[in-house]
Amino acid sequence: MPQPSPSEVIARLRGGLVVSCQPVPGGPLDTVEAIVAYARAAAAAGAAGLRIEGVANVVAVVRACPLPVIGIVKRDLDDSPVRITPFLEDVAALVDAGAAIVAVDATDRPRPVPAARLIAAIRERGRVAMADISTEAEARTAILAGADVCGTTMSGYTGPVTPPGPDLALVARCAALAVPVLAEGRYNAPAAAAAAIRAGAAAVVVGSAITRPEHVTGWFRAAIAAAASPATPVLTFDIGGTKTLAALVRGREVLDRRTVATDRAIGGPGWTGGLAALADGWQGRYGRVAVAVTGVVRDGAWSALNPGTLAIPANFPLASRLAHAFEAPVEVVNDAQAAAWGEYRFGAGRGRDMVFLTVSSGIGGGVVAGGRLLRG
Repeated sequence: MPQPSPSEVIARLRGGLVVSCQPVPGGPLDTVEAIVAYARAAAAAGAAGLRIEGVANVVAVVRACPLPVIGIVKRDLDDSPVRITPFLEDVAALVDAGAAIVAVDATDRPRPVPAARLIAAIRERGRVAMADISTEAEARTAILAGADVCGTTMSGYTGPVTPPGPDLALVARCAALAVPVLAEGRYNAPAAAAAAIRAGAAAVVVGSAITRPEHVTGWFRAAIAAAASPATPVLTFDIGGTKTLAALVRGREVLDRRTVATDRAIGGPGWTGGLAALADGWQGRYGRVAVAVTGVVRDGAWSALNPGTLAIPANFPLASRLAHAFEAPVEVVNDAQAAAWGEYRFGAGRGRDMVFLTVSSGIGGGVVAGGRLLRG
């Protein structure tokens, strides 16, 4: 059967789900037979494509399943952090195995072969070259090198800490570039995958949530264990134009609360101490601090939206000030956005994408999409 053109392959993936059939290495499902079974099940359920690791696995899946395969080879190298298809011989082997798309790590890190050479080798063999990137700059470089598709596969995996959720912002930025973007990396729920399509992804790659039952079992076990154990209360503040509320909150339960008139001398002598005094006697009962405020919040800094309501110094470092005062992690969010999250977690919008609006002395609101509060 003739190999479809790169444009035909990409067209088959658009608007679809790509299932990454990569079992836990060394696990009970890490066999060629299990990977083929996963691929056939994904095809029967309507997947648009497959991502398969290992030459032998690619050969078997291509023979057994009609879906286009993104082929990769993973290697653990002593002198490079790059693991995905690092060598030219890996590219050649995947093409010979029948992969319609060959993906390579195109991150800006030390590597045995430049990503541009790998991309060129894929295109020379008439296959779709996919660049797995972690930043927009890497995507731009890969596109200049000839990549046909970019995947956000490596976002969150090149630094010391991996975030819990997918990088929808990177998807949106890459969607504005010259080639299609495949959203990949921590898309562990249908709502997150749908959010990636709305952000501009041509397709979404999902792996662990479908083909790693060990991980899925762990997610459920941890969630059940957390729900079964008493949660540590959170110290909360709601700072408005006229009053300030302090409360100890555990889930939907308010354990204790206190209200005072808002000290309008924001940032003045004793202002932070006044908040600390409002929580006097609660020391040791909470593990985190959450603050909802009127006005604008960016990266923990607080500014006035309407100085007539409350004259807040520009970019007042509220999060860092309170973290120092309470010696605990602090999260600061606009009060209307906090209300949106509360309705999503415990109220009218529970568990659903939603828009929350509040009309009072001003108009505010918040949006929850894909299980995440959109901040700004």
